[in-house]
Amino acid sequence: MNRKLPLVLLLALTLNSAEAFSVKIPEKYDWAKDAVEYCVENEIMHGVGDGDLALGDNLTREQMAKLLVEAFGKNIEIEDSEVHTFKDVTNEDWSYEYVEAFKDYMKVKDKNFNPKEKVTREEFAASLVVISGLKESNVLNK
Repeated sequence: MNRKLPLVLLLALTLNSAEAFSVKIPEKYDWAKDAVEYCVENEIMHGVGDGDLALGDNLTREQMAKLLVEAFGKNIEIEDSEVHTFKDVTNEDWSYEYVEAFKDYMKVKDKNFNPKEKVTREEFAASLVVISGLKESNVLNK
């Protein structure tokens, strides 16, 4: 894996697009404006409805699955929508395809994904490392 990947990902999330793109971002989140606009423009973030990006809210496990699957361009290929990896996520849920695409990148204790549960920092960190393919040997701050 390329050692520059974390730097490239960071730059990609913080650079402004050449095209003007506007999202209503409260002033207290100005520090994240470029990254949020990038994520919206590249369909990594869609918000929770009515144009609300829910900035400042906690992230749920299903939202994390969607963000990381979109950010890392993982394929969403569901061969049989009647097969459910998790008992609590069905093909009727908006997050079904994302959770199925994400299933190999997050450890779960049982057959429940707990999609509405808040994601913990350690779950996010562990999933980010796995989905990005990072290993201790290619972390920049080592």
